Amino acid sequence: MKRGDDSLKHQLFVYLREQPGTWVNGGEFERMALDAGFKASNADRRLRELCEQYRDLPHGVKGEERPGRFASSMWYCYVPSVYERHHARMQAA
Repeated sequence: MKRGDDSLKHQLFVYLREQPGTWVNGGEFERMALDAGFKASNADRRLRELCEQYRDLPHGVKGEERPGRFASSMWYCYVPSVYERHHARMQAA
């Protein structure tokens, strides 16, 4: 059953947040969208919205275009806030 686009946006956000500091290729998100019953372009659109939402903040979802062998591709990363980094350190101790 196909969910709303906000649901896809949330799924993408959660996936990135579970891997703080790890850059993930946009193609991986396109496959996730297809598996969830969406067009691949929906993932691209939702990720751009997340990047725009956090554009002026030092934390959140960040996007970066990187050159490839034949074409450039987008990579996305979740940068945790100071509070989240501190909380993670306290949990690990």
